[in-house]
Amino acid sequence: MAITSRLFSGLMLALIFSCASAKKHFPEFALWINRTQEMPESYVGKQDGHPCGEVAIIQTDRIPEYEPGARLQPEQVHEVDAEGEVLRTWVTPVDAEPLAIAGTRLYVRLHHDTYVIGLDRSIEVADLPQKRMESINPECAVPSTLNMGAYGVCHVFQDVVSGANRSLVYSMICS
Repeated sequence: MAITSRLFSGLMLALIFSCASAKKHFPEFALWINRTQEMPESYVGKQDGHPCGEVAIIQTDRIPEYEPGARLQPEQVHEVDAEGEVLRTWVTPVDAEPLAIAGTRLYVRLHHDTYVIGLDRSIEVADLPQKRMESINPECAVPSTLNMGAYGVCHVFQDVVSGANRSLVYSMICS
């Protein structure tokens, strides 16, 4: 009995250790590199060329916060009201294209995959909601206060949860 109990305890410890040491695999995302700042010491990713600038490739389940002047910069998607005031902002990887909005969750296409992004900067692989719809006649303008440049667009999306029209301002994918 003592041998069986020790064997079981040993197996349980091995299982616990293997689960604790297993690394979770996160998808790779690109962020813009700001050359005027030093790379953070914690950054261990790689750099890559992009048609519109240089990007850093990172693996994470939480997109870094947007901070003006920081070395690594995510894109931003802003929800605005009829007067152009920002209601909320999501950070996204470079080249993420908004597809749908569901409450506080933003669905984006990145390459050939769909991801959902939360206001807490979480990002995970997701299935696209069955009901998604971009307004046929978007009537919103990019607020000048957002400094979106030549690639800034505003589209009206119908929220897949509430059905309400919501205006999203973001940068188109450059090429």
